Parts: sequence; C-alpha cells; structure tokens
Amino acid sequence: MNKKTAMKVSLLAPLMCVVLAMSASVQAQPGKRLCGKMAALPNGAGYAAILVEVKNKVAYYSGCSVGVDADPAAVFANNADVAPYLASMAWSNIVNGVCESVGANFTSADHTNVDMCDYMEGQAKYAVVKKSATNSTTYTRW
Repeated sequence: MNKKTAMKVSLLAPLMCVVLAMSASVQAQPGKRLCGKMAALPNGAGYAAILVEVKNKVAYYSGCSVGVDADPAAVFANNADVAPYLASMAWSNIVNGVCESVGANFTSADHTNVDMCDYMEGQAKYAVVKKSATNSTTYTRW
C-alpha cells in the first residue's frame, strides 16, 4: 500500500466508526405519532387503547380523527378483557402522542420495546390491550 492510500484509509476508518455508531444508536422513528384514545382497566388490570399511527404532521391532520372518533364499545365489544368494563372506563384522547410515551403503558413480557410504533403499521387502526395479570400485550387491527 502506498503512502497516499494508507493516509486515506487512516482518515476514513475513524469516520466510518462514528457513522456506524450513530446509525446503531438511533432507534426513534422521526415524525411518527399516535392518535386515538386510551383508558385504564379497573383495579390495575392494565390498559386498553384505540390507536392509529400517523407518520408525520400532514398525515396527523387527516388520520388523527379516525382513532379519536372511534367508539370503544364497537371496537372492544368482543374483547372479554375489556368489554365488561366499557361503561365505567374513562377514555382520554391521544392527539399527536409520542410512541414511546404512550407505549410506556403497554410494555410487557412479550412486547418489551417502549416504542409501540415498532409493533404497528402506519395509518392502520389498532386495538391494544395490556393485561397486567399475565404481563402480556395484544395488538389487533380493526
């Protein structure tokens, strides 16, 4: 290897290490947000949510109302873990929610990543239930 090539390699090696380290540490999905509604199940039994992942602020304006306007009684009518409690659950609207902030309520043994958007497809509607008793979370498209 000549001097010129050796110098190029010695300058590029540290730069490549920095680029690889940066790409490995970045896990966030920029611009992705959640819209819908969420409620706690009674007696600390877990959480239920109706969510739509919107990819950016433009999609937020057109897709957010789908989740926020959803009727929990219709979405969870056949869910044995949620249906019995629907009348007493206090639903909160999630508008432009951060995936990790909302996801903190839904981590479990089978869904350990706090970024719940990793378990969802953009613009798809999901019913999500975290059951504390079994430490499990289910994501169901509706």
